[in-house]
Amino acid sequence: PVRALGQVPAAHRRDGLRRRLDARPVGEPALSILRLGLFPLNFVWPATAIPGAILLDCVLMLSRSYLLTGIIGGMLWGVVFYFGNWPMLAAFHLPVNHNGVLLSIADLQGFEYIRTGTPEYIRIIERGTLR
Repeated sequence: PVRALGQVPAAHRRDGLRRRLDARPVGEPALSILRLGLFPLNFVWPATAIPGAILLDCVLMLSRSYLLTGIIGGMLWGVVFYFGNWPMLAAFHLPVNHNGVLLSIADLQGFEYIRTGTPEYIRIIERGTLR
């Protein structure tokens, strides 16, 4: 049926809103890198996938099999992914003294930036206190 301009059924409005809300987590890291998002930059930096991608290409070139590339290349990807990102992650393992407690920088960031979906935060809200 032909609808007049501006008349949109409620189901279409609801689906459009859901699509916009579903797209927000996808664009959040890009906005955070530009300092426009809600997350600190240390939580959204892009991972380095180039070493793993090169290994996947080498496995595919040598085996000429998608199955072997998926099995062997996937395992190599997982191993190389950790070491490929280590230069960016190494700084977060440094110790820091915070209020007399020895923490790593990663732990300190986790304590200072409260993620609202975690069970710890939900327990704080249910208890009704701020820590």
